[in-house]
Amino acid sequence: MDQRQESWASWLTICLVLLAVAAGCQLTPAPVTVSCPLPVNQQVTAVLEVVPLGTPRDEVAAKLKAAGVLGSFNDNRSIYYCDLWAREGGHRWHINVALLFDEDGTLYATRPDSQGQLNPTPQTTAKDNQPATASEPRSLYD
Repeated sequence: MDQRQESWASWLTICLVLLAVAAGCQLTPAPVTVSCPLPVNQQVTAVLEVVPLGTPRDEVAAKLKAAGVLGSFNDNRSIYYCDLWAREGGHRWHINVALLFDEDGTLYATRPDSQGQLNPTPQTTAKDNQPATASEPRSLYD
């Protein structure tokens, strides 16, 4: 082979390798992220089935990850933001649920609550000292 043929063969080899890599990337399906088909209140209910109120903060991320729910804590670890839920068939649902933790690190409320409502100040119910959902009404006279 002369110099010209060697150069041509090298370029052809490089092009074929790049084509194979590009084809391989196109053949590997990327996970599809879609809006969650569930209404917000059902998203909250589904997340609470994985990590019920009263779950310690240290267990929450691991349990959610095992269930396919991805998210992250805020800086002081008082809120965990659930963002994506890996579902069957390679789909990922974009969800919007925040889990709130008290000063002891216990999950005590969600935002939005199980009815899909937002309340800026979730509280523990005064009557039975049970965790409240974020917009559970609270009487000032209890």
